Amino acid sequence: MGSRETAVPDQAGHASGTDLSLFSNARNSYRMTYLQTLVVNVVTEDRVAAVRVLCDSGSQRSYITKKCVKELKLKPVGTEVIQQEVFGGGKTAPASHNTYSILLRSLDASFQFEVSALDQERICSYVPRVRDAAIFNFLEKKGIHLSDYSSEVGENSDIQILLGADVWSKIITSQHYSLNKDLVAVKTRLGWSVIGKSESGYKDSSSILVSLVASTDISRLWDLESLGITESVISSCFSIRFIKVSASSGEMTSWSGFWLLKDFLTKYLFFCYSVN
Repeated sequence: MGSRETAVPDQAGHASGTDLSLFSNARNSYRMTYLQTLVVNVVTEDRVAAVRVLCDSGSQRSYITKKCVKELKLKPVGTEVIQQEVFGGGKTAPASHNTYSILLRSLDASFQFEVSALDQERICSYVPRVRDAAIFNFLEKKGIHLSDYSSEVGENSDIQILLGADVWSKIITSQHYSLNKDLVAVKTRLGWSVIGKSESGYKDSSSILVSLVASTDISRLWDLESLGITESVISSCFSIRFIKVSASSGEMTSWSGFWLLKDFLTKYLFFCYSVN
């Protein structure tokens, strides 16, 4: 997800890179890979607002969404012309971004610091929270509460701030716990988070499908390749269903098979959502 700036972020760079990784998880893995997310307070002259934050040491700069800037009525302290180099070596056209000085505070008010952030139309698509009961049980035994599970923000809140490598040294600590060989709980000065791949399979795969629904246009629901259903699989299901339909009624066409498959996927998606 990280990026590299060359003195002159991309209006779409972070969103594009993250969207691809989320869709890749949905297609190629049944185990959820959790990103390092937190909930922190943004402190202004007249209010304190809780927002979701993504920690990304692969980004050289920190960012804030224009939506968050507007809601908090933040005033720019300067502008920068940035050309962003995204994953794969592609470069964006130079674009002007406002810079903001933002005061961030941990939810328990034990730590606060100022960060200089560039504005961005959107940082990324929806980043799922941890939903694995085994993870919560482990953390509870250690007396750890995940910052991203604060009631201060909504269940489906988007990421509003990205904290990059430019502030990493200010928030990182040495305290961590290994939950399994692929997943670790990390303490930052802004709160606890987890990062890595969950051992749980089925339940996490349903979370991936829900994140797909939450982060894209509804028409993508029927882009079957986004769900990991390839053309060969579609053809096989289509042929089998069409044979069964044809055997019962000679008047039905091959479209019957498609609508039956669509109906099955609809029910499956709603089932996945309900178990979460």
